[in-house]
Amino acid sequence: MSAVTFGLGTWQAKRYSWKVDLVDLRKNRLCCAESPLPPSAENKINAETSETASEDWMYRRVICSGDFDYENSILLGPRSPPKGSKALSKSAVSPSGYFLITPLRQKNGETVLVNQGWIPKELVDQKSGEVKKQLSDSFEKGVVTVSAVVAPSEYPGALTPENRVDERIFFWLDAKEMRRICNAPATAWLIDLIDSKHSTSSYPAPRPVNSYMDFKVSPYTHVGYSATWYGLCLTGLAVTRFRFLR
Repeated sequence: MSAVTFGLGTWQAKRYSWKVDLVDLRKNRLCCAESPLPPSAENKINAETSETASEDWMYRRVICSGDFDYENSILLGPRSPPKGSKALSKSAVSPSGYFLITPLRQKNGETVLVNQGWIPKELVDQKSGEVKKQLSDSFEKGVVTVSAVVAPSEYPGALTPENRVDERIFFWLDAKEMRRICNAPATAWLIDLIDSKHSTSSYPAPRPVNSYMDFKVSPYTHVGYSATWYGLCLTGLAVTRFRFLR
């Protein structure tokens, strides 16, 4: 038993080091100035997977221009509003909603999938899955310039339902399928909008930049877990020693 608890303590200590490196990586990339989003051919991913971007580009701040193709938007959810977003300050808003992902068609023929932000479920027709007119009428038309962060990949859990692809409603971010139904390149970028200049409405509510620094398990939690396992290891050794010396 002591060997097992020692192993678990060591594992959590390694997880702490890994998490600290991850925090530093995100912080450094999010603090850098925006750079032009490169062509999709430079997104070095396995096109047969649901990856959004190569590790070298995740969490980098980028800028690009094009026309939003709202007729081919996708809903990702249901999800809660992003932590720290303006949506959380509105008392009348439902705690459940969707992220609105819209293709951005660029003049050079490229397509970028843009997560414009969160919208409450009241603004979505639950039968058709389409955004209601009161919101769609507020969207800016024509060429826009987008400030964004390259989105991280996402993978389904054991209990995640199947995406309703035909209805353009996704429960998890299957980037491969999203690219296909949007007629985008197999390695098209998927980015998160971080400003709200493209709608006269309060929605979609973009994800705040500082929310990328939130982790379900913080580095210090790993320290606590490690200390607990090492403590149990020492306790086990002490009990074993006491028994043999009786």
